[in-house]
Amino acid sequence: MTTIDDKTAVQASGANSYIGLRRSSNLLLLILANLVPILGVAIFSWDVGALVVLYWAENLIIGFYTMVKMGAKGGLASLPTALFFCFHFGGFCAVHGLFISLLLLGIEEPMASSSWPFPLIFFELLYSVAAGIVAQAPQAWLLAFLGLFISHGYSLFSNFFLAREIEDQDLGELMVAPYKRIVF
Repeated sequence: MTTIDDKTAVQASGANSYIGLRRSSNLLLLILANLVPILGVAIFSWDVGALVVLYWAENLIIGFYTMVKMGAKGGLASLPTALFFCFHFGGFCAVHGLFISLLLLGIEEPMASSSWPFPLIFFELLYSVAAGIVAQAPQAWLLAFLGLFISHGYSLFSNFFLAREIEDQDLGELMVAPYKRIVF
């Protein structure tokens, strides 16, 4: 005869194995995504510029998934915070990308002329810089970008949604998390 304690133990055992599987999957994807730069240096002779571009692209990916988190957490009420984050973080990434383009990649005119309305100038800069980088990016870079996008997307799905991290964070914490990554 099965008791309530036995059922609880079986459920807890199943939950523990799920947690272990989720953590193992996250770890495996994280290791694979971080092997890409090592392989890029070892096999494709990537230089410092390539690695900095990859780090910059990861910032864009993290910014994108932060917007998804903010929308999932706050719905329409998160729109003002999400828009502020989009302008501020997007502007930061645009200027960061401009410096990378000029100093490390030798792209001389990432934004030849401005045709967008003034409030959107950082988005135009971000678009121009990203387009210039993608235009000269080797196929291996694009695969690295895709790998980072998949890795962070899986982490979002498995941790934020399935493991219910969404319940533990507010919009302010979500908004500052990408900046903490850049500073530390």
